[in-house]
Amino acid sequence: QVTFGADLKNSITHGLADFVAQEEMDRYRGFWWSLDSKGIVFARVDESKVPPYRITHHECETMTDSCMFEDHRYPFAGKANPMVKLAYV
Repeated sequence: QVTFGADLKNSITHGLADFVAQEEMDRYRGFWWSLDSKGIVFARVDESKVPPYRITHHECETMTDSCMFEDHRYPFAGKANPMVKLAYV
């Protein structure tokens, strides 16, 4: 582990791309090696103010909650966006 402070219960991640980055900017990484390979720049994403959105799956082989639906933080138009900061370790 190279970072500290990520807190999934409070929707704070390190080194992961948020929904907007993935879907709108086609960016799926949240960390990058420095040019000299001596450190890593990573995204600290706080999605705690972004409302959750439930996606329902209509075709599941099993009827468990994890198959039936998944929750994602989705920044609806006019609502809060994730707060993103870059850090270097």
